[in-house]
Amino acid sequence: MGAMVFGKVDEEFHQLNESTLWSDGPINPNPKAKNYLLQAREALLEENYALAPTLTNKSQDRYSELYESLRDLLIRQSFGGKPTNYNRDLNI
Repeated sequence: MGAMVFGKVDEEFHQLNESTLWSDGPINPNPKAKNYLLQAREALLEENYALAPTLTNKSQDRYSELYESLRDLLIRQSFGGKPTNYNRDLNI
């Protein structure tokens, strides 16, 4: 389980994730994918930013699946006053 958290002090939007949710069934691996990895890296090192995405797209299968979110959660809180000393951080 995981979540992406967006928002403000009084309103937070959580997009909940779960690792088994995908847009469809198992993917069909692309056996030629490994051939494009080195080429894409070289394109990036040469600062050829137009070619690199083209090469990485070729490494994906036509039916590459999309990761889906589990649920959206909106939390609204009323603290009565202006927030002070507020911070947000990420701890992985």
